[in-house]
Amino acid sequence: MPGTYFLKPWTPAPAPSELTVELSRTGDMIRFAFEMNGDLSQVVFAPLKPKAERKRVDGLWETTCLELFLGTDNENYFEFNFSPAGDWNAYAFDSYRKGMRPAEADVVIEDVGFDREKFRMRGSLRGRFFSRAVSDVGATAVVETYGKQKHYWAVKHAGTKPDFHLRSGFSIQLKDSSASGET
Repeated sequence: MPGTYFLKPWTPAPAPSELTVELSRTGDMIRFAFEMNGDLSQVVFAPLKPKAERKRVDGLWETTCLELFLGTDNENYFEFNFSPAGDWNAYAFDSYRKGMRPAEADVVIEDVGFDREKFRMRGSLRGRFFSRAVSDVGATAVVETYGKQKHYWAVKHAGTKPDFHLRSGFSIQLKDSSASGET
């Protein structure tokens, strides 16, 4: 359902003090807004690019990266990565970490803003895969702090170590609000 969800770190992290995502779905579009709050001076942020220079890039999870995982009614799922620079990527999987390939999707990073105490990224995504039911969503983040330490955040952690691909971590039920009359 549309709403705001709080991400939690796998282990205590020096920053941010709070990380949330707002999600909504209307028809074939998902809108998202990630927000980090607290003393962000320790967080590594890639420099923001002008909109015309933002593009699809591999390996975004190697530093600070915001992510959405969309599960379908079967074992298939999709991974979306968003860099604070405004770059993005989308992958499709046949099952748990199997059959990884680029996913066809329209990703728009609408707004990115940050200072020492607040970071916000708003955007939307569309894809032909919405013709299949998106049954569950995982919202996650890799937050790198200076000293090359990575901290793994998720609405729900599953497993014995951080692994955002585990389907049991896709805990958000995001229904199409246009089908129920919500706005």
